[in-house]
Amino acid sequence: MKIEPSMTLEDIFGPELVFNPRVSFQGMGWVPSDVNMDDFRTGALLPIAGDMPLVCNGRTVTDETLGLFEKAGITPASNLLVYDSEESFYSLLDKLKSSPLKKVLNQPVPETEVPEEKYWIDKDVFSYLNNKANLGEFVPHEHRPKRIVVTPSEAGSVKDEWGLPFVMKAGTDLPNGGGFDVFFCHTDGDFAEALENLEDSESIVIEEIVDIKKNYCIQFAKMHDGKIIYLGAGEQITTDSGEYKGNWISNAEEPPDEAIALGKSIMEKACELGYEGVAGFDILLSEDGRVVCIDLNFRLNGSTPALLLKDSIFESYNTQDMMYKTWKIDSEWDDFHSVCKNMIETGTLIPLAIYHPDDESNPGMKPFINGILIGESRDDILKKEQYLAEKGWN
Repeated sequence: MKIEPSMTLEDIFGPELVFNPRVSFQGMGWVPSDVNMDDFRTGALLPIAGDMPLVCNGRTVTDETLGLFEKAGITPASNLLVYDSEESFYSLLDKLKSSPLKKVLNQPVPETEVPEEKYWIDKDVFSYLNNKANLGEFVPHEHRPKRIVVTPSEAGSVKDEWGLPFVMKAGTDLPNGGGFDVFFCHTDGDFAEALENLEDSESIVIEEIVDIKKNYCIQFAKMHDGKIIYLGAGEQITTDSGEYKGNWISNAEEPPDEAIALGKSIMEKACELGYEGVAGFDILLSEDGRVVCIDLNFRLNGSTPALLLKDSIFESYNTQDMMYKTWKIDSEWDDFHSVCKNMIETGTLIPLAIYHPDDESNPGMKPFINGILIGESRDDILKKEQYLAEKGWN
């Protein structure tokens, strides 16, 4: 059984580009630096890159890791630019600076790492599109939550006028995402803590907390030939505090046409400014019947590989639902490998990225994995998720 993407990153972006998914080792903006997790995330695009040159960490493409992919029917990208340390990463970047190939990135990085002229699109446009303060430029009023953009010094006046609860977000051109710049304020203490965290932000977005019925990440691609393609949607799994935990992806249920049309209109406006590539928009169905967009992510999203692989997976497995998730493993590699291999062989798990720790250079480091759980129903998948939790997959 072979699992193949409906389109590859090379199909989307075209030739003469390199994809570097690694954030800066130096840390930048609201994306926290976690060396091992950041290295692991470079493996996320292996199943979908195609022939596009891809920067990745060597611990995501060890022989044992590649063996698990092969067992699952995944053919990882082969045009790899592999680094194994901070030093070798920056050595690789130095070599790429002299290359005519421009770079596709998921987040802006310091000028010393990738010069502005080496971005695949205008860097200022890239930053502008991902600044939460600018959402109103792309989303019609009737599809926005109640929101206001203020300076940090003005936030207290909004609190007095609105009352609690509400959510506060950083309005910034700096790298952001993953909910690290989002703060839910239910109490005066929550507000004080949020304001302290956001005091140096260029602006603060204050929004109503929407009563959510469904929460989708609806994704599109602007192809290198100019076409805009709908990639699909993942129903987002989040905690009460808004932390992203994964996605349900269904073969039987799509977001309503109104939500998909909203996403396409946002994408069209962004492309008029020069955006090319993949974007995902957090669009909610509220309990009071609204279709509300709360965030714009002009980059590959966590569930993008799963969406590009979903048609092949649903054709190969007798199921209507799957769960995409990332796990931190609380067990040693051999135990993890045994469980992973068994889940693949029983047709329950499709790994998309695996981090194989180096015991010599990093003793005690545990594996990471993201992948797709498959079952007869969502309840069946949740039981499998619980089984993995009992095995130390958290």
